[in-house]
Amino acid sequence: KNSRLAMSQPPAAMEADGAPPCERRPPPEDGFQRRPPRRRRPLIAAVALLALVGGAACYLVLPQRIIQRRLDAANVTVEGSELEIGPNADSDVRPTLRLSVSKAVLALPLGSYKAFVHGIRGKVYFREESTGSDPRPLGLDKIVGTFVSNDTISVDSREDVDIHMTGTLKVSNTDALAMMVGQVLKNPTLTVGFEASVDIHAKLWGWIPCPLYGISVRKALTLPAFDNFRQPVPALDRFVAVTGLPGQLNVTAAVLLSNPTPITMVARDGFDMEVRYGVGGVEYCLGLIHVAAPLTLRPGDNTVQGMAFVQQTQQNDPALRDFIAHYIGPQEGFSPAGGKASPLPVHVLHGSSPSALVGRAIRDVSFNVDFRPEPLYFLSAITADIVALDSTTPPFYSAVVHLRLTNPWPQVIRLRQVKLVARHLNRSGPVLYHYDRDIPGPGMEEANYTLQSFETQTLDFALRPLREVSWDFLFSPQEIMQLLREAAQRDVSVGVDLGLTVMIDEGFVQSFEYTNEQLSGTLCFHPFPPRTKCGSLSISRPQLRSAEVEPALPSRMLV
Repeated sequence: KNSRLAMSQPPAAMEADGAPPCERRPPPEDGFQRRPPRRRRPLIAAVALLALVGGAACYLVLPQRIIQRRLDAANVTVEGSELEIGPNADSDVRPTLRLSVSKAVLALPLGSYKAFVHGIRGKVYFREESTGSDPRPLGLDKIVGTFVSNDTISVDSREDVDIHMTGTLKVSNTDALAMMVGQVLKNPTLTVGFEASVDIHAKLWGWIPCPLYGISVRKALTLPAFDNFRQPVPALDRFVAVTGLPGQLNVTAAVLLSNPTPITMVARDGFDMEVRYGVGGVEYCLGLIHVAAPLTLRPGDNTVQGMAFVQQTQQNDPALRDFIAHYIGPQEGFSPAGGKASPLPVHVLHGSSPSALVGRAIRDVSFNVDFRPEPLYFLSAITADIVALDSTTPPFYSAVVHLRLTNPWPQVIRLRQVKLVARHLNRSGPVLYHYDRDIPGPGMEEANYTLQSFETQTLDFALRPLREVSWDFLFSPQEIMQLLREAAQRDVSVGVDLGLTVMIDEGFVQSFEYTNEQLSGTLCFHPFPPRTKCGSLSISRPQLRSAEVEPALPSRMLV
């Protein structure tokens, strides 16, 4: 009001009061006088401060959030990694990790950077799963130890990450390590994980510092495991050496073993494991397997060499006889033994090692290995020479059986006893002849019944017609007609039960049985003693090579 009243007074009155004249301004169109504007500088400063704080927060936090989320969803591969235990491992394991991560995981929008991680420290765990018949996961994470690496890791956001990192895994829970080893051997997969917090020192565009502190790394990988050696089954590659001692057989063999994991495993400490073999529902201890250090299992197929110490006792004799019998047979005809034959289950358990860590890891390991022998021909031919006028005394004829045998071991074996039963047509047919001899004996020199390592040799066994040839078939017209037809063709089907006692090397004596359900043998009839063996079987020994080999007589002459 006062303002309007003053403006309504005439100029003369204002000047009469002695006040300086004022410049009259036209009133605003709305008839009101406007107030002068307030100061906006504090508001602008506050907004700028908030923008600065927000920008700094985005600068420091946003890249971390982006990297963190991408790491959580990233696919990490560990091909080319290596796990080394020992020597004299007590509580440390030395892994070499190779981690591959796509560059898309670490890329930032509108920017590139180079970063370094100076050392890393984190916990290693595995996920406990059921190893029995119940496949349901238990879902519990077991801490194994702490992984420490002092390597500096460099990262370029424009390139895929390929990290080679070495360090030490300090085992804090040997029980958990033993459980993890058991799951590696028994289960088809194993889930292992790593948890750490790392500081990444990065520079945007190569010069603007961008610290990425407190990045949480927690990654679990599910890797293929051995699945109790089911696929593929460990297979014998070759025998390296065999040494026989009284009561003990030492066998060094090379075995083909597959490592289905992507990690190379190196054991710098040797270990032993007990070997058992089951017969009739009863497990017998055969001895120990020793695997010498270093043992390296690379991803894929490997050849592993070990030594088995077979202890011979009265208790495990049935198991040894059965194991050898299944190794060399049974054969069906002249097809090879092994290969697709029934597997040989060997129970491996109760591991021990001079290394405290390795010993504890394999102490409770127990698994079955289906051990199949390589295909072999233990018996490759059976023939017989029957001479009508070989003697002036009854029964006036002789019969000599020829067996073509192969020594499957890389050591000299000497026959000590032979028991042979041949039945007509198959093992269920009537007995044609039976043979029982001790070697050496009358007319049987040891040198003629000795097989060198991996040697194939023809061994001769002269029958005693009156005592060892069965004449029961004379009371069966059907058997007589069948034998006559086979004799005309020179082929006879027989089933064989062969019992052998051999001495391996200079001291290990073992008996075993060989069976062949049905095989085709050759019969050669002669009026006088022949100069060759029936079936053109050759003799490989140098001192016996003077005997010439001629083809068997034509069938019309056999009659």
